[in-house]
Amino acid sequence: MANAKVVKSGGGEAMSHRLTLRMTETDYEKLAYWANKKGMSINEFVPVLLDQYVSIQNGDYDLPVLEIRRLNQLCEHMDVLSQNVAALENTVHSGLKSLVTMTSGDNYLLDN
Repeated sequence: MANAKVVKSGGGEAMSHRLTLRMTETDYEKLAYWANKKGMSINEFVPVLLDQYVSIQNGDYDLPVLEIRRLNQLCEHMDVLSQNVAALENTVHSGLKSLVTMTSGDNYLLDN
């Protein structure tokens, strides 16, 4: 738009572009609902959505609480599994050591 009106945003940055788009009634209702839930107008909310989308695409975002809980749960399960494997390894080693000792003839149980 050649003769766009320059307006200052809340952050002090000059707003010089106007965006017009068409969307379904359902999409508009979703947009209006979430903008209202955040206490913003739709015009204020759209740049926030853009910033969040770019952050997600760049991998720069906080994990929601549910994802953090699930990740912690999986880490705990991996710790328990590694402890179980270590215990089984010790059991197998001690069992094999007992068998080797018994068959080598050095065991007191084999004496007459």
